[in-house]
Amino acid sequence: MLGQLLAALPQFNVVGEAKDGLQALKAVSELRPDILILDIRMPKFTGLEVLTALQEQGSTCKVLVFSQLGEKPYREKCFELGAQGFFEKVSGFDQFHRTLKKMR
Repeated sequence: MLGQLLAALPQFNVVGEAKDGLQALKAVSELRPDILILDIRMPKFTGLEVLTALQEQGSTCKVLVFSQLGEKPYREKCFELGAQGFFEKVSGFDQFHRTLKKMR
């Protein structure tokens, strides 16, 4: 659903989607997006594991974590692992859109 919402925004081009953390890592490597929107809870590789792998690979892809797990320890860990933004799913899409635009 998020991909469809983003695809409707003219200033963004959705280049791929992944169903799990391993697919996300592969997609970043192959598609080289400017921004990756990442959840913490994902099968096969969690968002934290993806962030760790991206950091180890020296990826320049900006990461916006979009998760239900908005507690301070999760946020801090995401930023520690290189995320440039964190957004809770319970917030509205307009606010998410503004956060994403700031990352460009």
